[in-house]
Formats: sequence, structure tokens, C-alpha cells
Amino acid sequence: MSTPRTASGVVIRLVDYSETSQVVTFWTREAGRLTGIAKGSKRAKTAFHGPFDLFALHRLNYREKPAGQLHLLTAADLLDAHAGLRADPVRLIAAGWCAEILLGLTADGLPIPALFDLFTQTLAGLAGAPAWEPWLFRFEAQALSHLGHRPRLSACAACGSAHGPTALYSPRAGGALCDRCARVETAPLRVRAETLRLLDGLAEPPAPPPPPPPAPLRQELRAVLRSAYTDLLERPPVALEMLP
Repeated sequence: MSTPRTASGVVIRLVDYSETSQVVTFWTREAGRLTGIAKGSKRAKTAFHGPFDLFALHRLNYREKPAGQLHLLTAADLLDAHAGLRADPVRLIAAGWCAEILLGLTADGLPIPALFDLFTQTLAGLAGAPAWEPWLFRFEAQALSHLGHRPRLSACAACGSAHGPTALYSPRAGGALCDRCARVETAPLRVRAETLRLLDGLAEPPAPPPPPPPAPLRQELRAVLRSAYTDLLERPPVALEMLP
């Protein structure tokens, strides 16, 4: 027995299934990560109005199947294709990195509505804003908060002491460390306190994306976020390594 459901979802993974069908994974507001089969989606006339494409936002109808089975997609209306992503390969890769985070750090059937809203806002920014990178930094920082992994950055994560001009970031320690506490950590990153304040502000929903940071802060911000997600994913990020 299957139950009819509806959801708003963004395509985050696509796999061709035969010449006419697709297996589609969505990040949805109502059901979290959801994977279903769209039978006949690549035919000219279907209830899906054509094949699905990555990062497109749809309103879905589907029949819910038991855990471990593919849901059956029955219809979909396109709400936003985020076509601007395809005008710039870098923006498309940035969207792919956001999807990689969702695929790697969320679970089927566990919705996080605030993370869905953050993702759709980020795709709109990546597709249309003059500067794409502040939108990506904002997503990475706030996704850590929504997923329960926000680092402690305002003071030493181990002893609570205030930072000096610099501190050392360690994902395994849960944030930034003072020099004394960092002695027991392996190769922590030394960064400016200003970088930590910037990241801490970005992580506070619903903080808007800031202007692009100066180059030294940008490099440190990227290094801290790469370190955080490498630790959580337990592997180097794939899409992130393709970004400039």
C-alpha cells in the first residue's frame, strides 16, 4: 500500500533509468531527502512536463513507499529552473557543492524546513546575484547550524578563554582553540580572530550574505569551511575542489 503525498523539492541528484525514465533525489521542505522514480519522464508528453534537471524547484505529487523502496513520482510542476546557474560553470559547481552537503549529511525522510529555505535562497542568489561566493559562504555556515554542527568560535572551545589577534581552528575540537589548548590537537588552522567573527556572524540564521570579504579573510574562511566539511563528510569534498 502506498500513500499519496505532495512536497516542494529541488533536484539534487539524477540517474537515468532506462531510455525513458529517471531516478530523482530531491531535497524537500516536507519530507527532507526524498528519492523516487519518474517513469516516462523523458518522453515528450508526461505528467512531469519533460525530464527533470538538476537544481530545478518543483511541486511534486508522489506515492510514498515503505523505507528502503523508491517512491513513485506521479506528477510535477516546475516552479523555478534556476536557469542562471547554467550561464556560469562556476555557479553551477557551487550549487553542486551545496547538493553534495545535503546528500552527504542529511537522511531520507527527515525534514529540516529551515535548511530547505536556505537552499532555495542560495540557489536564487547563485543564479542571479552579481557576486556568487557570499551566497555560498552563507549556505555553508548556516547549514552547519541547521545540521547541529555549528562550531564555537567566539571563545576557546575547550577552556572558554578569549581569543587574541589569532586563534587555531580544529573541527574535532568543535571550534576555535587558544594556543594552550591547541597543543593537543593535530595540525589545527591558525586564522585571524576577524575571520572567526565573520564566520560566526554568517552562521546566525537568517543573516544575509555579506559583501565579498578581502582576499586574506576569504582564503581563511574557505580553509575553515573546507576543514569543517572534510571532517563531517569523512572525505575531501568533491565539488568544492573544483571552485576557484
